[in-house]
Amino acid sequence: MHDTRNTPENDSPAAYAGQQPLDKRLERKKRGHIAALFFLFCGSLVILGGGGVLIWQLTSHNDTSAIYNIPAGKSSAAAKQPAGCTGARQPLDVIQQQTARGMHLTVAQIQARVLAGKTIAQIATQQGLTKTQLRNVEVQALQYANNHWLSMGCITQQDVQANMQRDTGSTVYMDEEFTSWFKG
Repeated sequence: MHDTRNTPENDSPAAYAGQQPLDKRLERKKRGHIAALFFLFCGSLVILGGGGVLIWQLTSHNDTSAIYNIPAGKSSAAAKQPAGCTGARQPLDVIQQQTARGMHLTVAQIQARVLAGKTIAQIATQQGLTKTQLRNVEVQALQYANNHWLSMGCITQQDVQANMQRDTGSTVYMDEEFTSWFKG
């Protein structure tokens, strides 16, 4: 048997014209490995970066249950509030106490008069307070209550500002609001 692969004709450079030298094939493989490693590295960076952004998003946002007045139990974030906090947007008991103090009455006295059909403005007039004095008492009660909850960690500074902006409207609005808070 005669093997034609090892004949002198096949050892000529013309016989290897269709094949690439070993060095070139190894170089091409090297480039392929480098490209694969590069894409693997870039993919890892994208995944790690995305994970970092996700963790940042999950940990950086404040509790919104106080902003939207979500009652406790409706939100897992509301359950994590400090002791003494509720799902209400502000502490009505503190507002009642401060308002009663400013009107030189007790909370029970004001509640009894409100339940008898009087408004806070009418009760204040009976106590000798002017409309301006009543408004000052109400605004101070709101500020005190909001600052009290802020110091406890129940609400944020943004909540305080939103509460004050919302609750310090016209005298008619404030009278209705405060009267409803004393109805119990």
